[in-house]
This record gives sequence, structure tokens and C-alpha cells, in this order.
Amino acid sequence: MKKLLFIFICLIFINLPTYSEPRIVDSFYAGISAGQDIFYSYCSDKWSFVKPNQRKKCFVQFTKYLSDMQEGYAIFRDLNKIISIPSDSNYEFIYKNKLITYHYYELKFYQIIYSKQLKQFIEIPLSSNLKNEIFRGIKIIYISDFNKNREITLRKMPLIKKTYLLLNDTDNYFYKYSLKYENIDKFVKTMFIVKYPDIIEFSHDIEDQKEFHKYKIIIKNRIF
Repeated sequence: MKKLLFIFICLIFINLPTYSEPRIVDSFYAGISAGQDIFYSYCSDKWSFVKPNQRKKCFVQFTKYLSDMQEGYAIFRDLNKIISIPSDSNYEFIYKNKLITYHYYELKFYQIIYSKQLKQFIEIPLSSNLKNEIFRGIKIIYISDFNKNREITLRKMPLIKKTYLLLNDTDNYFYKYSLKYENIDKFVKTMFIVKYPDIIEFSHDIEDQKEFHKYKIIIKNRIF
């Protein structure tokens, strides 16, 4: 019986894949750099990197600038600097002709749209459907998922890399917070890859747990 159990366990590990490959859309990594131009078409309601083949009144050209603040938040201005979109974002990309922004200290994704009613550009929260579509194969963790001790336990198959993304669905603001972990994404600093059981902290640069609460992500193995 013990021999059969041993063989069964060995077969499980032999057949395990070495990496649970996430399927993030390619356009996510084609971010918008400072000084880069993008275009918005009022006629088709689409964002793009390429000038639309439309009459001039149909579209507007924006250039990305960085604010003078230390964090370097993004600001989009048209050529005449009449229209300004201060998104306060830390990373931006275009997906399916939608301009999407990431706010690091909020841990939130937004979408910049043109409001015909307000006659101006505004940011709205990115829908759950779009987040799941962009970050296919990635486990999204929300701040509200943590227990009252600000801890969450996640289980993964042993020896398999798993990608996680920590996002915020509360009104909390996480200025100067960071993941105390090495294997994180260079664009979205709360996306990380784990292979072995670990305890990962998300905490403020100032270690004062009374004023700045610490969050713990506990990674454990599971067999099935």
C-alpha cells in the first residue's frame, strides 16, 4: 500500500508543469513613455498610437508629460496645450483602443474616456471584466479579501510558479507602501511571481503598525 502511494505521489510530481504561465495581453507591456504621442478620435471613440485617417476635427493628438512631483505622475496635453488630462497615474497603456492607467498608491486601474455630457476627459474605474481579460491566468487579490488581522492565505500547487496581482477595492490609500518581495513586475509593483511557500508583506516604508497597517500574504502549497 505504501509503495502504491509513493508511486502515485511521484506520478503527480512528474506530471506537474514547471510554470503556470499567465496570459497577460501583449499591449500591457507596450506602455506609454514620457514624450510619446497618442491620439483620441471623437468620431470613433478610440485611442491609438497612430494618427487616425480622419478629418482633422475628428481627433486630437496628446503628448505624455511627467509632473514635477517626485513620483512623476502622468499628464496628457494636446499640441496647443489647451486640453490637459492630469491622470496622476504611474503607468499607462492602450488596450483595444482604450486608454488604461494604473495608480500605484491607490492600487487601482482606471480608464480615460471622453464624456460627451461634461465635454471633457475623465477617469473611471476599470471594469472587472476588462481586468480579468487583460490579466488572464493571474490570481487577483483584493484588499477586502484580507481578514481582520490583515492577512490572507493563498494555496498553490508545489514547485509551480504562480502570478498574483494585489489590487485595492476600498477607499484606502497606500502612499509609500510596497511589497517586501524581490520577484515583482517592473511596471505594476504589486504584481508578483511565487514558486515556493512564503510570507510576503505589503507595508509602509515607515514601520509603524499603529499608524500604517501591515498586510501579510501567506503562500502555502497544496497537492490537489
